[in-house]
Amino acid sequence: MRFVGQLALQNYWSHTTRGVHVTTSARHGFFRNNQNRLLFEHGKLCSLTGSNIKYLSNVGTGSAESEFRPEPSGLQLESFHVRDMYKVAVNAVEPKHMVENVLQFDKFPSILTVKDEVYTVDHNVYVVGFGKAVLGMARAVEDVLGEHIAGGILSIPRGQRTILAEKDKGDLLLTADTKIQVYEGGHSSLPEKAAHEAALAIEQLLLARQKQDLVIVLTSGGGSPLLPLPQKPITFEDLVAVTKLLVRRGASIKDLNAIRKNFERLKGGKMIDAAHPAKIITLIISDVMGDNLSMIASGPTVREQVTAHQCLEILSRFGVKQQIPPTIHAFLQQQVADEESRVRFKKPSDITTIGGPGDTKGPGKDQVQNVLVGSNAIACNAAAERARELNCLPYILTTKMGGEAKGVGAMLAKLGMFMLMCFDRKMSKQTNMLKLELDIVQHGVTKQQVNEIIKLVDKALNMERDAVIITGGATTVNLKGDGTGGRNLEVALGAAIQLQKFFNLSKPRPIADITILSADTDGEDGPNCPAAGAFINENFVIEAEMEGVSCEEYLDNNDSFGLISSVKGGSNLVVMRMTGTNVMDIQALLVRNLQRVANQPNAKQF
Repeated sequence: MRFVGQLALQNYWSHTTRGVHVTTSARHGFFRNNQNRLLFEHGKLCSLTGSNIKYLSNVGTGSAESEFRPEPSGLQLESFHVRDMYKVAVNAVEPKHMVENVLQFDKFPSILTVKDEVYTVDHNVYVVGFGKAVLGMARAVEDVLGEHIAGGILSIPRGQRTILAEKDKGDLLLTADTKIQVYEGGHSSLPEKAAHEAALAIEQLLLARQKQDLVIVLTSGGGSPLLPLPQKPITFEDLVAVTKLLVRRGASIKDLNAIRKNFERLKGGKMIDAAHPAKIITLIISDVMGDNLSMIASGPTVREQVTAHQCLEILSRFGVKQQIPPTIHAFLQQQVADEESRVRFKKPSDITTIGGPGDTKGPGKDQVQNVLVGSNAIACNAAAERARELNCLPYILTTKMGGEAKGVGAMLAKLGMFMLMCFDRKMSKQTNMLKLELDIVQHGVTKQQVNEIIKLVDKALNMERDAVIITGGATTVNLKGDGTGGRNLEVALGAAIQLQKFFNLSKPRPIADITILSADTDGEDGPNCPAAGAFINENFVIEAEMEGVSCEEYLDNNDSFGLISSVKGGSNLVVMRMTGTNVMDIQALLVRNLQRVANQPNAKQF
């Protein structure tokens, strides 16, 4: 069926099978009759009755064949592209193959090589792990070393084994005859009792090790709350209480980890002492920007001393010093007295200071090998490679994207609009392109990066490709409301609002095609959010308003999931459930080269 001029919508409804054909190069417009109107909005065909919107099919600029489906998604091709890039990125950092890449085992004569280090194994390997990715990491160790594993303990998020089994991820689960015991514990930044029991069991296993033993420690993001073991006389309940106080006051992960390294007996390198005299190989998947090993799971095998004075400064800064449990107060005061005593009675040259990540002045400097096996950079590179396969030109802007989530979303939207103007110089004459560039630079994008993005778009124009910006990192959320969501959903919503502000100021509304995705590689955008993230385009706010909801009101209440799940049945959500890995977040900004589409031979004007 061919739509020409005014369309009688009832005729469309009478053709609910194949053959609906649209020929147009317009990106926006209506077809009306007395009862309904058919909206052709930015590559989507949909019917509207009052405030309700139902998407019927996907169409693009030019000649497009489409099939009517009773319950279509209304998603554009670009949304599938960015989701595909994200999924490929997650698959690239699945823990099993990352661990296998660094473990080289020669069965005869039982030699394990890790980077440049060589170890003799003879049924003397013990495996301990804590974090969101360690289950798959442990399976890789099992596959490599098999019968040489004598025992082990893992502390993982609650429900992870069930979810991975349901997703048919058997290669990330332990073998049927495993000698590694699994504890399922916490699912947030707060320590839970089950995780405390796992930490106690890990400590006992380590304390029993002998010189001939080899301990393989598996560490990944989410490991800190899965390994809570307070110093005596601090109790587990005390540890929970002080963590709650700091989390509610907005303490950063850096501040929380500093407190943990002092208050707990397996963090800040103390695991080395517990396992002494056994040798340790620590395999690490990073979930921190810059891959600082002392920050990942609070650095259990990376020596870093945090003093009592540093802890007191953190507690004072967040206004909780007077609210901490008495045992913690006494613990810190005793540390202060001990530190002052050491300074008073010893010469400076006699004082051993363990000052920072990787410091080797303490005992056990030859006892541990820390190996980074996975990072956000690996995921971003995989997303970029997938973009090339999808006929796009990618540019990795950064793997250290930080800052407030909705502000980062606004910056990505501005960057998308800037790229749109680079694609269409006529638009740049109608809009203050220089001001937009200055806004982007103020958000942390360097002038050199801006110039590289301009070159990327020029190249995309010449090659008739679309352009993609990829970023990675971890943003933060300022909690003011009581809604459900996470940092990635707020990035997406912040981007959608900024795009709408731009298009509201532009008359006539520009022809555009901008898609932005933000999602967490662990599959969950926060402990209570069932989505990993979301993707939006320049029409999302309009679509939300058509359903009677305000994006800004929901964002102010930190209810990004509540909003995005309600628009178009939640089809903009990225739902993955637990992935079994964790290397922070991925963002993809795709700007379509509309000149390429306009040049297609079948494109005709209405």
